[in-house]
Amino acid sequence: ECKIDLLPQAFSVLSNMPDRERRKTAINSAMDKLVDKEKGIIKLFSPPFNGFCDPGYIKGYQPGVRENGGQYTHAAVWLAQALILEGRADEGYELIKMLSPAFHSLDPAYKLEPYYMAADIYASPSAYGRGGWSIYTGAAGWYYKTILMFLLGIVPRDGFVEIHPNLPSHWDGFTANMEYYGTSLQITVKKGEKYLLLVDGNAHNAVALDNQPHTVELTISH
Repeated sequence: ECKIDLLPQAFSVLSNMPDRERRKTAINSAMDKLVDKEKGIIKLFSPPFNGFCDPGYIKGYQPGVRENGGQYTHAAVWLAQALILEGRADEGYELIKMLSPAFHSLDPAYKLEPYYMAADIYASPSAYGRGGWSIYTGAAGWYYKTILMFLLGIVPRDGFVEIHPNLPSHWDGFTANMEYYGTSLQITVKKGEKYLLLVDGNAHNAVALDNQPHTVELTISH
């Protein structure tokens, strides 16, 4: 029971453990043992607790329900984030798509709204793919942050916005219209030979949040 747990696997990367081979093993094991790509479920751990030992309240849920071996969306988002940080953006993006409530709503078993993040999704054989608690803002916040700051690489910091994307290999780039603290940004990102950030046509290292509109063009290496 609980032979592999998603949290230490993902946090081997998120905490920047120095042994890259062990981090790789941790993430590969999580992808192999905990990710059901067909149903789009990322389990918290496996196998679920089912009588062998008493870990506490978590055993009050049936095997595969909520924290007891189902998907717990906070942890699932952290695995996507870890993949992106490890330079595995294609796999991270695949998990991001799987985590989308719009994706899950295509399955009649899900039974929740297509526009709210679910706290959990059941992996119990009797209700496989059914959504649990709805409108889970904490997981939604981490999901938004993972897409914006880690995949697209748009990070506000100390009066500036830095942009360092980690894009999937099949993306040519992206556009984004945003406003931070009264500063409007029209951002265009494309792939090229080397990193070059142009703000209103001039080269910069970051974009100033100065209450002025800016046109931002970023070229990133393939």
